[in-house]
Amino acid sequence: KSLLVKAHGIISTTGTPNFSMAVTANTTQGTYNSSGILATTAATAKGSGETNVPCELEVIITCATTGGSGTFLADGIWKVYPTGTSLIAARCSSSTANPNTALTLSTESAYYVELAGTWSASSSSNAVQVYNLAVLGLN
Repeated sequence: KSLLVKAHGIISTTGTPNFSMAVTANTTQGTYNSSGILATTAATAKGSGETNVPCELEVIITCATTGGSGTFLADGIWKVYPTGTSLIAARCSSSTANPNTALTLSTESAYYVELAGTWSASSSSNAVQVYNLAVLGLN
């Protein structure tokens, strides 16, 4: 079984912070679970003073094995469009290895699939707003 996670929104920055985007699995809604990161990007440099720049995420997450030590493989892409003619893209996957390595997570619990972002610098001007989020079951 697989999930397709798609999100669209905007990102704004001050200075030139790095940003990491992740898809997480949490047993409690709205609670970040560092052990449940299904897919993440590396820290990606953002431009200075960007305001309401379009961004999108697309990740396919596949359950490879089930049980108390289930495994999940994920791969996708995080895109930011700072201007009408430029693109910043980053791989969003279950590991930075190539080939990809799996995340181990029990399939015997129910999870909320959520997005999480991490900034390298704290500022109220560094923000991401998601307008559309879809989590679709495949297979």
